[in-house]
Amino acid sequence: FWSHLHCNRDLDLALTNLHNHMALTGRSVRFSYLGGSVTVNVYDSDSDLATLLFTWVYNTTETSVSGKRKLISVQPPTGNAIYYSYEERQSLLHYEIGNEIADSSFKKLLLTGITHPTQAISSYTYTNRKRSLVSDDPTINPSTIEDYYMDTPLSTRQDSVPTRELQSGYLVNVTAIE
Repeated sequence: FWSHLHCNRDLDLALTNLHNHMALTGRSVRFSYLGGSVTVNVYDSDSDLATLLFTWVYNTTETSVSGKRKLISVQPPTGNAIYYSYEERQSLLHYEIGNEIADSSFKKLLLTGITHPTQAISSYTYTNRKRSLVSDDPTINPSTIEDYYMDTPLSTRQDSVPTRELQSGYLVNVTAIE
């Protein structure tokens, strides 16, 4: 669940900001973990008799990497859930140390889709790109790079938005592509 945060510093900052906000508003946040779900309950105070104000539920599932999970849905306090889909992609790190060649592979989790509460869908596609380990120069010919990694930059985003159009005097459900 917290794997999207880049390091402990980011998590510490996020929790500090949450704590400071709660201290200012007098509200209390309680987390509970059950299986692949994290439930976040927000109360009007820290008392045992506090009133529940709202609940968020974050659902995760396992990835093919042992011990790693991915966020698959978020249920906000009201309305429809938000759904997330991913592609697991193998990536390669190649480098030479002296006369020895070292290859290492690892998996990346790429966000491929979000279904929003409005039922709009954002779709994402990625490309594979060979990148130098020793230079950020984009003019380097990829075929001449000896020490490299395979990068997967975002190449397209497409939004499919349910809407209604007036056609021949009738409102018709359509999907706008943006």
